[in-house]
Amino acid sequence: MSDLDKYLQNDLEEAVIAFSDRVRKEYLKRLDKQEKKKFVENPVCQKVYESDNIKLNHTDLSMGTVIKRYTAEFYEQYSHLDRNIQCAIMLGLNSILDLTGDKRIPPYQSHLFHSNDWKLLQKKFKRVFTKIDMFDNKTIIKKVSHIEKVVLGSVEKAYDEAAKAESNAHIATEADIFAIYYHVLEILQFSIQPDQQIASDDDDVMKWPRVIETVFRRGNLRCEWQKIKTGNLELQIKSKIERTSDTTQSDGSAATDKIKLLITSKLILDHLLATTENQDDIAVPALHLCGHEIKLISLRLAADGVYVAVMEGFSRFPRSATDLHVLRKIINILYKFKVNILYYLHVILNPSYINSLG
Repeated sequence: MSDLDKYLQNDLEEAVIAFSDRVRKEYLKRLDKQEKKKFVENPVCQKVYESDNIKLNHTDLSMGTVIKRYTAEFYEQYSHLDRNIQCAIMLGLNSILDLTGDKRIPPYQSHLFHSNDWKLLQKKFKRVFTKIDMFDNKTIIKKVSHIEKVVLGSVEKAYDEAAKAESNAHIATEADIFAIYYHVLEILQFSIQPDQQIASDDDDVMKWPRVIETVFRRGNLRCEWQKIKTGNLELQIKSKIERTSDTTQSDGSAATDKIKLLITSKLILDHLLATTENQDDIAVPALHLCGHEIKLISLRLAADGVYVAVMEGFSRFPRSATDLHVLRKIINILYKFKVNILYYLHVILNPSYINSLG
């Protein structure tokens, strides 16, 4: 085949792809209009109303009513529907609005609302957890910066530096931070070159256990893989850490795990709301590990009978020496998770007990 023929063939293939993509978008656009029309006209949906009174600009319905009407419309067809629609239905059945998506992966429920209303909800329900910075100490910053610099030349030397920093630490929290660096650098030593990404495998998520357990290793509040233990609260909290080997939210099992996590958090929140007086301050922290990604989510009561989930922190496990700096963000996310667990244990238990948790 001549160069001209190859050139023409490549152009033809690109044109076919572009045309197919355009046809697909037009089809989805028309299908969306048909579904919305069906949704509005369905008499069953017209009878569904929620009392949340969260107003929207482009509909007379409240936020909770929109979610529940969509669920009522498609519930009977659940097994035949697309995974994203199934997720929206599962959330709707539990009166949960999930705002934890991003531009890369749109949230399952965003298509239920006008784009401006969705932006309005995102502005209305923001992060509620207090920012945690474990690196506000000059000594820690100096040592961490040194390790991040050394690792660019030699992972092994950085590994040794982290070990020294842990053994020389005078504060328990400082020792824990460098223990985490030590563990991560131990994993990164599998890289042949300093900037080479380590191989991905089905057990990518299994890099997390030692990191998480190190954060919780002091005091009576302990974390085992998939469990957080303190007295008789183990069963109530253990499902707050969900794991999956999938690396994208669009995958079925990853999406399902996230929904289960939110529903479990809702059960915990309902218990707290029923047994405590500080109802306005309660937001349940939930940690979602999806492959090399870590997400901290808060779930709180948005209005009467309606819950909202918000992304409180997001990062990815370092996969190369040049990525080691993201470990700062991961550590801050994990300590934010721990601090907020301690807070709502304080709500449940005797306030004097909190001092023994570390």
